[in-house]
Amino acid sequence: MKKLFCISFLFLLLPLISIGQQSENENLNSLHLTLKKASNDTLRMDSYREIGFYYQNGNPDSALYYHRLQLELSKKLKMRLWEADAYQQIGYVQVLRVNFPESLLSFFEAFKIAEDEESEKNAWNVSRFSLSKNPQEARLSILGMIHNDIHRLYKATGKPDQERENLLSVLRIGELTQNRKLLTLSNRGLGEFYLDQGIADSVLYYLNQARNYYQTSKYQLQRGKLYEIIGNYYFQEQEYDSALKNYNVATLINIEQSQLQSLASTYIQMSKVYFINDKLDSSEYFAQKGIQTAREGNFYTTIADGNFQLYKLNEKKGELSQAIAYLSTAKIITDSLNESFTDKLIQFQNIILDEQLALKEKERKEIEERNRLRTYSFLGGAGIFIAIGLLMYRNNRQKTKANKKLEETLHELQTTQVQLIQSEKMASLGELTAGIAHEIQNPLNFVNNFSELNSELVKEAVEELEKGDIEETKFILKDLGDNSDKITIHGKRADAIVKGMLEHSKRGSGQKVLTNLNALADEFLRLSYQSFLAKEPDFKCELKTDLATDLPQVSVIPQDIGKVLLNLINNAFYAVHEKSKSCPEGYKPEIIVSSKKTEKEIELSVQDNGPGIPDSIKEKIFQPFFTTKPTGSGTGLGLSLSYDIVKAHGGELRVWSEEGKGTIFRLHIPIS
Repeated sequence: MKKLFCISFLFLLLPLISIGQQSENENLNSLHLTLKKASNDTLRMDSYREIGFYYQNGNPDSALYYHRLQLELSKKLKMRLWEADAYQQIGYVQVLRVNFPESLLSFFEAFKIAEDEESEKNAWNVSRFSLSKNPQEARLSILGMIHNDIHRLYKATGKPDQERENLLSVLRIGELTQNRKLLTLSNRGLGEFYLDQGIADSVLYYLNQARNYYQTSKYQLQRGKLYEIIGNYYFQEQEYDSALKNYNVATLINIEQSQLQSLASTYIQMSKVYFINDKLDSSEYFAQKGIQTAREGNFYTTIADGNFQLYKLNEKKGELSQAIAYLSTAKIITDSLNESFTDKLIQFQNIILDEQLALKEKERKEIEERNRLRTYSFLGGAGIFIAIGLLMYRNNRQKTKANKKLEETLHELQTTQVQLIQSEKMASLGELTAGIAHEIQNPLNFVNNFSELNSELVKEAVEELEKGDIEETKFILKDLGDNSDKITIHGKRADAIVKGMLEHSKRGSGQKVLTNLNALADEFLRLSYQSFLAKEPDFKCELKTDLATDLPQVSVIPQDIGKVLLNLINNAFYAVHEKSKSCPEGYKPEIIVSSKKTEKEIELSVQDNGPGIPDSIKEKIFQPFFTTKPTGSGTGLGLSLSYDIVKAHGGELRVWSEEGKGTIFRLHIPIS
């Protein structure tokens, strides 16, 4: 039966493979014929690009050759957008060839051009880069694709932070230009990123977004890769039937589009599914197919993976000599790849270092040039400066005396400040201790009272049993069970309070890094909404963002600020959900996350149209243990913790609210 399945699937694929190969050969012949007939350099440049695309997923070396010809002609013709595109394609192919240093250098060159608005001049046939004929949209499309391709480089070199940051850049450009290709690729990439990071809740959200964009977009390339990733998700979740279903879809699409790399890895994944289900013949068939396909495109990592799969198969069958042979082949390929990977990674790191040093050297030379000009200016007006210097000398003596007095005053102020801070800490500690005692005492009283009642009920149950009254005993035991449930509830309540206090007292160990607060706010808005939907699937809320485009990156601890944003957004969802339960006529839940830049700080706002906060309790909401939620739904530490985090960053957390209309929480983060 196993062999029959493999043969049936093979007969299903053979016509597709044959038709696909015939079609691809015709396409290649057509491309070369077009190149031969090209009457000028512009048309030849376009043909080189198309042939390079043809070879990208089957023969990276040939793809690199033709994209370099594209680059050469684009420079000659001074077509900057085509030059940026050529550098982008070369960078992508070099990632496939595991040549990370050359890939990074190509992406750097591509960025320099695509980020320059001047590159929109002398534009020709820009519809090659976007569906629009607008040079600006074409440039932004190329910029988005550079971010998309460089995320592959950072993925391959183990830099997840840079990988995610570039994927979010693709998503932002896609949303700005409504470019469905960029929206498809960014959502697919984010789904795969969260799968690699083990954050299962976000995987299907982004993958389903990507699938929706594929269904409504003219962009269909690498659609098989999407279904391969979806299959990998179900494989990781041990839902093997769903995994196999998506792998079969991926296989058919990859054959149709001649996507050898995804096809080879999909075959290997199918082999693993059949291996887990003890269908060893089917597993061996697809492992061999995967290796064969990977060899066509020189995808050595997949070849090694396939040989290791065959090693496990033969070991399970008891065919040890064949198992050892496959293991040896896998090890030879892996060792070779690791050695090459290590060398390329070192070069990759050196290029990043050289780039940073070059920037520092450029800054140094600019400073030297400014100093040189100042020196010449000084020498030119020496006489005037001498006269001014005498006046400044007299003023400086006066300033020195004033500065000395100011230093003494500053020292006194610093001493007073330390004393005030210590007093504030002691006052906070006293308030916090009282809060802990009060909050924990309530559930402990319940636990103690119900425990005493249970002791008395046990004695009564024993007495009734001795009397032989079974019905009364059952009634007592039911009360005993109910009391035990209440002990459990209040015990968990006390546990939540203690855990919250531990979290409240925890000191962040993260380092401050330059962070894009817009990206952070947008990401946590999406994650919070998906998390809330998991608990309340029928809940609907309109999400809006009004994020300033000129926002600079600021130095913060992203995990801590993320914790603040998540807490504020979760509270907003809770508020509008509670208001929607009362079903006021015409009410539509709405949450707005916005940002803006002032002279000295950045304001991040989380706004809801919930029930609002009464004036009588506004001053208490940042106090530990104070909560407006029902007993058991919150510990009252979230806003207190958020307030402390923002204060530790030198900022402020403020609240505005009007009862019946809604609430706004604003984070004020200093820029420097």
